[in-house]
Amino acid sequence: MAILPVLWAWGIKGIICIYHWERAHHSSVACHFHRDDIFVLYTIMRLVPCRHQDTGVRHACRRIAKYGKLHAMNTDPVYDRDKLYEEVRADPVTVVAKRYGVSDVAIHKACKRLKVPVPPRGYWAKLRAGHTVTREPLPPSESSKPVQRFVAARPRRQPMIDPATRLGYLPEDERAKILAICTTVKVADRLTNQHALIEQDRQAREEQKQWERESKKSSRGSIGYFTPSPPYPYHLTEKMLLIPGPDDMQPRVYRLLNTLFHTIESCGGSVRMESQKRHLHVTLLGEPMEIRLKAQEDGLSLVIKEYHAPRKNWRDTKHKKVEDEIGSFVIGLFDCAAILRDLREKREREEQQRRLTEQQRRERARKQQQELIRYQALEHTAMDWHKARILEGYLAALEQQAANETDEQKRAAMQCKISWGKEKLAWLDPLISRPDPILGKRQHQLPEDQKVDIEQPRTPTWFGGGVDFLDDDEEWEKEEDGLPW
Repeated sequence: MAILPVLWAWGIKGIICIYHWERAHHSSVACHFHRDDIFVLYTIMRLVPCRHQDTGVRHACRRIAKYGKLHAMNTDPVYDRDKLYEEVRADPVTVVAKRYGVSDVAIHKACKRLKVPVPPRGYWAKLRAGHTVTREPLPPSESSKPVQRFVAARPRRQPMIDPATRLGYLPEDERAKILAICTTVKVADRLTNQHALIEQDRQAREEQKQWERESKKSSRGSIGYFTPSPPYPYHLTEKMLLIPGPDDMQPRVYRLLNTLFHTIESCGGSVRMESQKRHLHVTLLGEPMEIRLKAQEDGLSLVIKEYHAPRKNWRDTKHKKVEDEIGSFVIGLFDCAAILRDLREKREREEQQRRLTEQQRRERARKQQQELIRYQALEHTAMDWHKARILEGYLAALEQQAANETDEQKRAAMQCKISWGKEKLAWLDPLISRPDPILGKRQHQLPEDQKVDIEQPRTPTWFGGGVDFLDDDEEWEKEEDGLPW
């Protein structure tokens, strides 16, 4: 309790002195305090006015009051695998977490990293109830080296890159030229050598002011007479740049944009303004980009309106103006153009690969279709050959029957049918494929309904012009023998 007068005299910041003294005279990384002194320190922290407190000190006192010790901010606890296994088996994870000054989630992550089995849910309830629990053994370790606590990586802002190390994607001579231009660029105190867009904007604004003067002059007519004002020159608005801020900032904006436009063109780029939306578009390395000049409460800012830009804003600060950042802004445009170029080339390669894959797929589908057509033709031809063999066997059996026939008239009729059947066999067999005088040539490779080109009889219709009608007494010719051939 001897530290209370010191704390009362120095305020709550005296904890910092004690903390650093403990670290200097003890080898451990944590400063240990007595539990009674902890609550006294925390009470003093509550009594001292907030203007005498430090945020880090308040946080340190809360950690002391909660855990009984204050870990060094730049050190992480080291977890020994065997010791951690015994600790999570002896006490719950929440109790073990307080010893290390971390959360129970951190202990679970450390156990997962070290492959230390954690007691399952309900383990401590069964143990308090007197039930027998099974202790899972510690699996063999790959290495016995203690592992520090692993912390999830937080997104950090990338450090600024020195302009001398930038533009590595350009040829050496072009890189040296651009760096020389960007490092020596300076905004002049007076507007000289006006860019075409600046001159166009100034002329359009002068014409607009002239229109406003004429409108005021025309509105001063006699009482009772109406004098129409001249039409508003909407075409002038499309020629004006989007100049932010008040009118007194307009000369600075002109000088800034004029220097920026000339710098971009001297680096091999081009600047144009979209007539409808009046947005500025810069083309570098063949990639178009949109830029804007915005006015804020603390000054001006140059913005690259591209999603893939590594850096998007260059604004006025207490120590530097936007005029001093024109070279860095142009280099940022080159970096953005290089990224856009790589993405475009990647998309083109992917599109080319997609087209090649689609072409290969179509070629493979065409070959498959051709092969399938050939196979179907082979199958249809084989079916005709199979039918020809069936018909050939039938004709052989019919010849045998005709040979055993005793009636001469029936034998002659059967011989006539056999000769007609052999003609149709020669027409059906694809190995012979003899054209028939009535049916014509059989297309063996086509489906069954397309093998023979049969002309269908024309049927009468109600609205059919030039349709052949059959007479009532006209009938189809039938075979005299009455057989279905």
